[in-house]
Amino acid sequence: PPHPDSLNASAQGPHGKPADGGWPLLILIRDPHPTVYSYYHTAVDRWGAKIPDRVAWLRDAYREYREFYGRALALQAAQPGRVLLVRYEELRAGPEPLHRIVRFLGVQPKLSPEFVHWWTDFERFTQPGPRTFFRVGHNEQWRNDEAWRRDLAAAAPGDFAEFGYPAAP
Repeated sequence: PPHPDSLNASAQGPHGKPADGGWPLLILIRDPHPTVYSYYHTAVDRWGAKIPDRVAWLRDAYREYREFYGRALALQAAQPGRVLLVRYEELRAGPEPLHRIVRFLGVQPKLSPEFVHWWTDFERFTQPGPRTFFRVGHNEQWRNDEAWRRDLAAAAPGDFAEFGYPAAP
């Protein structure tokens, strides 16, 4: 069985393509809008990516999100006992998802889920000053970026109810 301090990253298929590899599968999902916003800013601000057509980039990013989570949720539907879905928003809210992960994996954690949740709180996890990879730590930042919202409207990513999330306004 898997060990809590190791990971076979290829057991469930190559990155971005979840597959049934015979092992328990943990799916972490986040609202697609802040996910794509964060992905874009990490690529551009941290890695220096040049994206000449942001609307086309947005269409591709949302398509990839749908494909990835569509495959992952199909695996969950086919084998619900071997696949656990955890929402980012729930992880931020409290330790209960960490308890579910521990039960799902059947491991005895070295640290309590309550302590891990407390210790990894965004404001405790980051330091004051300029942010690099960890920029904001909440799901609403994209809503305050008018240029982003215009490009998002032009990209028209559609509805995400099948994943438990609303369409972009």
